Amino acid sequence: MFPFKMSEGNPNDGPTPQPANPTSPCPCRDDTKGTQRYETKEQEADSAQESCYSLFTVTQKRWIVFLVAAAGMFSPMSSFIYYPAINSIASGLNTSVELINLTITSYMAVSGVVPTVVGNAADGLGRRPIYILTMLIYLVANIGLALQNSFPALLVLRMVQSAGSSGTISLGYGVISDITTPAERGSYVGLLLLGPNVAPPLGPIVGGVVSSKLGKLLDSDYASVARTHGLEVNRVFGDDLRNFPIEKARLRSVFYIIMGASLSILAYGWLLCFHVHFSAPLVMQFIIGATSTAIFTILGALLTDINSSASSTAAASANVIRCALAATGLAVVETMVQKIGPGWCFTIFSGITAAMGPLLLLERERGLGWRNKIYQGNGGSG
Repeated sequence: MFPFKMSEGNPNDGPTPQPANPTSPCPCRDDTKGTQRYETKEQEADSAQESCYSLFTVTQKRWIVFLVAAAGMFSPMSSFIYYPAINSIASGLNTSVELINLTITSYMAVSGVVPTVVGNAADGLGRRPIYILTMLIYLVANIGLALQNSFPALLVLRMVQSAGSSGTISLGYGVISDITTPAERGSYVGLLLLGPNVAPPLGPIVGGVVSSKLGKLLDSDYASVARTHGLEVNRVFGDDLRNFPIEKARLRSVFYIIMGASLSILAYGWLLCFHVHFSAPLVMQFIIGATSTAIFTILGALLTDINSSASSTAAASANVIRCALAATGLAVVETMVQKIGPGWCFTIFSGITAAMGPLLLLERERGLGWRNKIYQGNGGSG
């Protein structure tokens, strides 16, 4: 027997057969097309939502960047806050200043290596668990440093402290890559670098403000290059950078900044050589700090753009080179000043800075072609 109900129309029509499961929709109903249309619209909405680059609002993005910038303060703060207390620490531990300086060297060495490991782990495991782990390590190291009373403990805990804090900047670049499109990324990179730059003294603070303003210039350059090549900027879904000359967008203004950095380094050296009033070298230091921060902001944004799938690892790799060059410079600058004087010493540094201009020009003109060759070599997998 089939379940049935009487027709509500003509009583003589007899029973109307019903399907065995009255709760299942009938495939022959007239509103099937309407249901399909409704489901199609839902699927389109879901698809659009999934293809949207980030579901965070602008306010939420700014708060996220504020938090990662705050986390980025800890590494430079832990480094710079240490310098004024070197003599006191040496006296308190009954050791020499030279040995205390060894803790600074070890701190820098760890800060050059650990971000590579942290960045690679964050690209594979996610940002949040790595942030929690590094901040926990940093917290434990600080507690240990507050309680220790021997040089070996100080040396080891300073390295642990560096391991916990030094990866936050590369993690921050990964977060920026996750939540922002290339069209808006410049401004957020500038905001990210405010954190590391407010930890040291006044010069880098102002340099951080400059980097924040520079971020808007980066976004403006991006839009200008897009218009020049007839490309539409999409701040919601993001742009496909495989065919976009992002190198021309990011490096559009960097050459003027490199020129300013090179000239200010040159002037700084000769001002020291002629023993002028100390205010003049301080002004040059301000310009050097501002231009250096600006260059770092621009190249950091470009590095994130062309390595969006492994942005933390890329930022960490750049940090290794940066720390290695910084350590080399610190090792030779005093000897150079004593041998050839500050004027010629900083003339050499100025020339090295200026020599980076042609290399970046080569990157700007040929970067897109190089990226396409890498993309094709990977079988179109990015």
